[in-house]
Amino acid sequence: MKAINKFFGIALMALGVLSVASCADENDWGVDSAFDRLFGVGEDALSVETTESTVTVTFSALKATSDTIYFVIEVSKDSLYDEVEMGGSNAKVYGTNKEIKSSPYEITGLESDTKYYLRIKASSDTKADSKWVYYNNGGTFKTKAEQIFNAVQPANVGEDHVKLTWIPGAEVTLLTVATADGTVVKEIDLTQYPDAIEKGEYDVTGLTASTSYTFVIYNGETKRGTLNVTTAAAMPAGDYKVQLDESITQITQDVMDKLVADAQAATGKTDVSITIGIAGGKTVTVADVDDKGENASLAVPDGISVTFFGLAGEVPTLSFPKSLEIGGEHAYVRFENLILKDDGCQYFFNQSKACNVGEISFNGIKIDGLKRSLVRLQSSDAKTVGTIIINDCQINNQGSGGYAMLLFKDSSENVGSVKISNSTFTKILNTFIQSSGSSTDTQMSIDACTFYDVIGSGKYLIDANKSGSNISISNTVFAKTNTDSSKGIRTNGEISTSQVYFTSDFELSSNGFDPDMPNAAVASENLFEDVENGDFTITDKELSVLGDPRWFATEE
Repeated sequence: MKAINKFFGIALMALGVLSVASCADENDWGVDSAFDRLFGVGEDALSVETTESTVTVTFSALKATSDTIYFVIEVSKDSLYDEVEMGGSNAKVYGTNKEIKSSPYEITGLESDTKYYLRIKASSDTKADSKWVYYNNGGTFKTKAEQIFNAVQPANVGEDHVKLTWIPGAEVTLLTVATADGTVVKEIDLTQYPDAIEKGEYDVTGLTASTSYTFVIYNGETKRGTLNVTTAAAMPAGDYKVQLDESITQITQDVMDKLVADAQAATGKTDVSITIGIAGGKTVTVADVDDKGENASLAVPDGISVTFFGLAGEVPTLSFPKSLEIGGEHAYVRFENLILKDDGCQYFFNQSKACNVGEISFNGIKIDGLKRSLVRLQSSDAKTVGTIIINDCQINNQGSGGYAMLLFKDSSENVGSVKISNSTFTKILNTFIQSSGSSTDTQMSIDACTFYDVIGSGKYLIDANKSGSNISISNTVFAKTNTDSSKGIRTNGEISTSQVYFTSDFELSSNGFDPDMPNAAVASENLFEDVENGDFTITDKELSVLGDPRWFATEE
C-alpha cells in the first residue's frame, strides 16, 4: 500500500509540472516560423469557367485560417510548380494588391483558344503564405476560341472563292486557309490590306469547287476566329456552259432556241449538251408563250441534252406553269441544286410524244406541293428512258391530284431503271412508283432514304404488277403510312431488303415486304427529333445512320 501511495504522489507532481508549463505564454523550445504558415485553399474545390478572354476561378477557403486576409492567383502559359518563382515572362499574377478576398474571382485579359496553368495561395500580413494549390493537379485549362467572323452568307460562297467578313477594325494580322486534312494552302498577310482590316472583309480566291476549307484569322499568334465553309459545286459538265442573264425571268422557246444556237456555233456540233446556270436567289419561269400570250409547254430541241443548274447563293427556283416537253432524242435532261415549283403544270414531265432519253435526273432538288407526277409517260407513242435518278432530294406533299409520283404503266413505255438515293419523301398521297403494264422489267433501287406519311388509300409503295421488276431497298426508314389501307410492293420479280426499318405506325394492309432491322418498332414521333417541324434526325443511336444522310446526328 505504501508503494502504491508513493506512485500516485509522483504522478501528481508530474501533472502539476505539466499544468504550469501549459499556462506559459510561449513554449520553452519556441516555434520555427517556417512551419507557422496559413492553410491552403481546398484543392478539391478549385474549379474554373472560361470565356474567350476570361477565367472565373472558384475556390474553397474553408481550410484557410482566420488569419487569411487575401488570396494570390497566378496563371501562366508555362508549367507551374513549387520550384518556379512567381511572375514568369508568360505569367500573370493577380491579388498581390490584396483585392482577392473571396470566391469566385474573374481573371481578365487572357488570350483566346490558349492553354494556361493556374495556382493559388492564401496570404496575410501576420503569417507565412500557404503552400501553392494547383488547378487540376498541375494540369491546364483552355480559354474558349474567339469568334469575330460573321456567318458566311450564301451569296458570298462561289465555286472558287469565299468572301469572309468580321468585326470592322478588329485587330487582325493573318488569315490562313486549310483543307479538311489540316494542310494550310494559303496564308494571307492582312497587314498588307489595311482597307480589308478597316472594312472587316476579304474575298479569298483561287479555291476549288465542292471543297471544305477551314479559315482562321489571327492577331499575331492569337486565334480570333474560325470558320468551316464548303465552296459551291462547279457547274456540271457540258459542251457549252452559260449563266442565264439575270434580266431573263422566263425561259421561253425563243430563249431556249437562242441558247442552242449559241452552243452549236461555239462547239461546231449539232447534237450538243448545254449547262444553264440559274443565279442564286432567282425565280425563273420555264414555259413558252403561245399566240394568245398564254403559257405553253417548253420543248427541249431534238438532239439537245440540257442541265438546269442552280448557281451559288440562295437556292434558285424554277417555276413550271406547264410541263416540259422532251420529244425526240436526248442523252439527258437534268436538274441540279434547284427548287422546282408546280405553278400549274401538275406534272414536270407529262410525255406523250415519242422520245428516247438516256437519263432524266434530279439531284439536290426540293419540291413541295406537286399535285400529280414528277415523271409521267403516257399514250401509244413509243417512249424510252434509260434511267430515272432521284438523289439528295426532298419531296413533300405530292399526289393530291390522284397520280403516282413516277408513272409509266403502258405497254408503249420502257424505263430501264429507277435509282433513288439519299432523299426524304413526306406526305406522298398516292402510289410512289407505278409501272404496272410497262413494256419492260424496270430495275428499281432505293438506298439511304427516309419515308414519312406515305402511300394513299388503297395505293402501293411500288406497283410493278405483271412485271418481272427486281426491287432492292437498303439503309432506309419507313415511318407512318398515310392511311390504314396503304399497300406495299407487288411485282413478279425479286424484292430484297438490307438495313430497312419500319416504325410501329408504318402499317401495310397487303403486299408487305420485310424490314430486317431487329430493333423494336416505335412510333415515328418517338423515333425522329421533331416530325412536326420536319426534323427527321433519328434519336435511336443504333438506327442513327439509316435513312437520308442529311438527318444523321452530328457528334457533339
